[in-house]
Amino acid sequence: MTMTISLHDVTQIDSHVWRASIDRPETSIFKRASSHRIGQLTVILVHSPPKFDATANTLSFAPASATLLNQGFADQAIIIHSPSFSLHAPPGERDKSSDGDERFLHFLRNDLTTIGTSLLRGVRKFFPQGTLVFHPKSGKYVESPHLCNFWTVRIQPRDKSLRITVYGTPESFQLGDSSTVNLKKDMNSYSVFKVAHERQILDAIAIIKQAHQKKCGDKST
Repeated sequence: MTMTISLHDVTQIDSHVWRASIDRPETSIFKRASSHRIGQLTVILVHSPPKFDATANTLSFAPASATLLNQGFADQAIIIHSPSFSLHAPPGERDKSSDGDERFLHFLRNDLTTIGTSLLRGVRKFFPQGTLVFHPKSGKYVESPHLCNFWTVRIQPRDKSLRITVYGTPESFQLGDSSTVNLKKDMNSYSVFKVAHERQILDAIAIIKQAHQKKCGDKST
């Protein structure tokens, strides 16, 4: 019989993202991706579909299918279900520099954990074959240079924001009158904006999706 763990008083943030309280000793049953501890929030990646009960506000999953991406200093955790973020591919199938999705999630801190996780989940919904690639010199995570690079993201801990560049000039994007994003001209044919609040997530994903359509067309399908 498969062992399961159940978390209570769970809040659903996105279709595959939840927030819950978890005591630090309880996280010892999960595989660890790293021994580093950054920020307040614990981040747990679940590869098999967890069971969320919206009525009871509980989330259940098998510890064997979970990986601890970060052990936070508080008792709050972000739980992400995504089978595509595999940390255990056979040797030779992954280049270390292409572990960007997992690295990006691991280095998010505090409120940026929820924002960054939801943002990346939104992008992977329309571009599931992609993966971020981290560039240490610039601190940027670049989307799939081998497929189609249409956006980049950089974590900015000091002002607690994500700096995002997208392919396309500001005037080429369709933004609603109530858009929460301030799109500005960047170098060459790119635009730049910051995301620092959860209310900006949907607008940010919509802009990144438009950039994907402009840059990639059918090259990513």
